[in-house]
Amino acid sequence: AANISIGAFYHHYASKQELVNESFMIYDELLEDNHTKYNLEDPLDSLKAILLDQTAFVVSFDKQLVIEYYKSILLSMNKQAVSWERAYYRHVLNCTKKAVNDGLIKDGYTSEYLAKFFIKFIRGNIINWCLNESDTIFLQETESEIDLLLKLFKSQ
Repeated sequence: AANISIGAFYHHYASKQELVNESFMIYDELLEDNHTKYNLEDPLDSLKAILLDQTAFVVSFDKQLVIEYYKSILLSMNKQAVSWERAYYRHVLNCTKKAVNDGLIKDGYTSEYLAKFFIKFIRGNIINWCLNESDTIFLQETESEIDLLLKLFKSQ
């Protein structure tokens, strides 16, 4: 346990929801600070890196905290966590736009569809991680699955 009293918690945050609303922005700030590490010259590699970094960031936290985070998102009327204005969503969309524009993706898929698909895939994987007792190779499996999905969408 972190040995944080309830009083100390509410001194910094008016509610658990406020804490949750701020917590998902931490990754976005890190992404904005480090965006140059994602080279859009290779948008599919950049997409993979962003998705894996997001996954690694989330699963670096205690599972129970991540569960509480998702519960709060589901119960909240504030859907800022799933806003396309978030840096994470924008960067994923930028990668898929570049990949589609560069002809790297099979015909019939829009950049918006691909961005939604990959974001939902990562969210689903993280929720699955929350549901399992122990998943020591979760990040490696997620990377392999992203590679498989990219192969399916890639033009020949």
